[in-house]
Amino acid sequence: MDRSGTTIKNTASAVGDYIDVWTVKLSSSTNWSVFIHKVKLFQDTFVSLTEPLMMKSRTSLLPNKIRLGETVDIKVPTEITVLNRNIDQSIKNTLSTGVIKDAQFRIVKHNEDSNLPSRVEVSGYSATSGSVEVTSDNTMLFSFDTAVLTNSSIQNLGAGTGTYSLEAKYTLLNETIVSPMMYFTVR
Repeated sequence: MDRSGTTIKNTASAVGDYIDVWTVKLSSSTNWSVFIHKVKLFQDTFVSLTEPLMMKSRTSLLPNKIRLGETVDIKVPTEITVLNRNIDQSIKNTLSTGVIKDAQFRIVKHNEDSNLPSRVEVSGYSATSGSVEVTSDNTMLFSFDTAVLTNSSIQNLGAGTGTYSLEAKYTLLNETIVSPMMYFTVR
């Protein structure tokens, strides 16, 4: 309702970012105060906070060892922590699931042969864009077929076996995060 008692219809029904503005008197003897905060509407959840949401993430890699010739799901579990101290733990738990978007991987081989480049890109971010799935618990999944390491489609790769690294690139709220290099071995 507005000051005159007229009901105002909610027009914020689409998924997106909005602002919520309230003009209130905290007591009858005070002046009017204006409160403004951001609101984000999701398809299945409504969350309203009076301060910016602060999050951090930490990734790990599974498996660490792969056999040449296998097709495996590379898993990158991501632990999300809400840093806002004054948000209730139950709300933090809700806010920390399903928040990763636009996940991509970059896989690089680290050659030990001095006749080859020290690093050779096996799969870049753009090549994996759309192929990395994200689960509701923020685990990123990518099906990696090691046959690509032996079919001569990648120049200067050398033997398919060796040390590889993976970097995950993803969106967390309005930030683009690039994980540290996570290493695995192909035997």
